Amino acid sequence: MKALVYQGPGKKDWMEVPDPVIQQPTDVIVKMIATTICGTDLHILKGDLPEVEVGRILGHEGVGTV
Repeated sequence: MKALVYQGPGKKDWMEVPDPVIQQPTDVIVKMIATTICGTDLHILKGDLPEVEVGRILGHEGVGTV
């Protein structure tokens, strides 16, 4: 699947990442219909949060079907 991945301050890239898998009995996989990044993601992209490592998948504001 495709994901928006943080590549360092001011850098992002659409990358192919592994499909999610069920790991715990309480997990679900959501088929995303729409998603976006939020204000926190904008701060990450700007470099305001240096503890965020390269490779982090951005965007957690989503609408989907379980």
